[in-house]
Amino acid sequence: MVEINLFPWREHKQLYEKKIIKQFFSIALSFSMVIIIAIHFHLSHRLNDNKSHITILQNQLAQYERLGRLIQRDEETNTMQQQFIKSFLNYQKNTAQLFNILTDNPPFPVCFSNISRHQHSIIFNGYVRSTADLADFLIHWQAAELFSEVKVERLKRSSSGPINFSFKAIEKIKFL
Repeated sequence: MVEINLFPWREHKQLYEKKIIKQFFSIALSFSMVIIIAIHFHLSHRLNDNKSHITILQNQLAQYERLGRLIQRDEETNTMQQQFIKSFLNYQKNTAQLFNILTDNPPFPVCFSNISRHQHSIIFNGYVRSTADLADFLIHWQAAELFSEVKVERLKRSSSGPINFSFKAIEKIKFL
């Protein structure tokens, strides 16, 4: 059987509509691809910028950590220096106080020939007429309040009279 199309224009219209729809879909697909590629490049660029910014921030953070360690070390050094200064001022104050007491005391029959100091120990060397005079001096000595311990280390009588003595005094440690 043979078919005769009495309405050829419908077929042309359908072909035309299919062609237009295909063009519309291809344009839409192409436009979508262009947008996706543009978004990809834009986001890639932003990602690279953010990575470089993160690298800069990490470098700054490392630098701040180093500075923090330096500051902490400086604070520790400063604390040690302050402790040294306090110790030195205490040392100076105690030495001045000791010499003031030695010069202000009424005269005792004691003659100091040498006074030496090592850290918190002071060694007094000298001469005295008798052990009783030395004992009386040590009992009534006003400087004894500066020391936590006073210990006679040597007593030696010379052939012609005076007794050579040496005693060690340990300073009381006071903090300012």
